[in-house]
Amino acid sequence: MFYDKNSYFVFLALVCISFTYGTEQSDIVSKRLVQLEAMVDVLTRDRTDSDRRLKEVETSARQQKSHLEQELNAVQNELSALQHKYRDLSSQLEYSASKTVRSDTKTTMFAFSASLSNRTSNFHRNEKIVMDHVLTNNGESYDPKTGVFTCQQPGTYVFSVTIQAEDRHRFVAEIVKNAEEVGRVLADPMYSRASASTSVILNLTSGDTVYIRSDGSFDQSHASIDEYFSSFSGFLIEVVGWVSFGNK
Repeated sequence: MFYDKNSYFVFLALVCISFTYGTEQSDIVSKRLVQLEAMVDVLTRDRTDSDRRLKEVETSARQQKSHLEQELNAVQNELSALQHKYRDLSSQLEYSASKTVRSDTKTTMFAFSASLSNRTSNFHRNEKIVMDHVLTNNGESYDPKTGVFTCQQPGTYVFSVTIQAEDRHRFVAEIVKNAEEVGRVLADPMYSRASASTSVILNLTSGDTVYIRSDGSFDQSHASIDEYFSSFSGFLIEVVGWVSFGNK
């Protein structure tokens, strides 16, 4: 096979060189494989982390979407309720505008106002205070001789009284309905004079009476009330069966 010994040695040398080179290449390839496996592990971990973060982002996005949808539904429901209220109010306004308020021509608007014509003193307990100077007396329901208002038209009335007391003596007056006190006013002058007023709203029926009297709890015989600055007034604000809408 070999022509001489030298050829044999050359062959052996080539075999050794080839074996050595192949071993070195094998080591290099092994190192590269190890490096590639490490890179694959890193990429796999990165992929796992990325997948986890992506799932977290997706979960958060779904939650935010659900929350926003709930808020949107709430706003839409509120808007719908407001629209219903607006339509109801519009309907009521349209209905009111289509009707007219009319009064019964047979009904008189009752109102009166009267004051004292002279300075008055020496009041007894529960004595009527007669405001005899009449300014207005529509319906002629107030009697300036007795100081009594007698209801002719059932309804709701406003009554007001003003008292000016003099000579540093306090004076208490009462608004009385059918002999029952329904209001009270106190004028208590620290110096020469003092005024006080009060008002009441009363539901009256035909024949009810309303008047002013001095307080019955203590002696007011030394007190005086001034003319013109002391007054009694009343007027009708709602009449039973007076105001109607349309043809109802």
